Amino acid sequence: MKFKKQKTDRTDYTIEVNKEIKTAIVKFHGKVGKESLESSFVDLLSHEDFVKNANACYNYSNAYFSANMQEIEKHAQFVNERREERGDSYKLAFVTRDKLTKTLLEIYKLLIAHTAVEVKVFTIHKRAVEWIEKRK
Repeated sequence: MKFKKQKTDRTDYTIEVNKEIKTAIVKFHGKVGKESLESSFVDLLSHEDFVKNANACYNYSNAYFSANMQEIEKHAQFVNERREERGDSYKLAFVTRDKLTKTLLEIYKLLIAHTAVEVKVFTIHKRAVEWIEKRK
């Protein structure tokens, strides 16, 4: 199955979507702040193959967070405000080996705990993708 890469002028992330299996892969590079998080979310929604409620893997293995807790909270609100377009029932996998990034992602996980979105944090990209591709 083939993923279609989104063409953007961004250098801090890439987006690939496979419409057939309703799965997106977002890979971050370098510094990741609130602006990168929001921009990548908007670009994902505008990807020609994006499907509502698509599972997603956000890989931060080659990135570092510059976003703080308040910005993570604001990003959760930003995503929540676009629930109609994004959906509210999907799997969300995060990949990182960095302890600070893992902590911030765990906070994000807590912020969206009241939704039907399933969230897990992984250290290995392959395992994250296997989990999001596994049907419920």
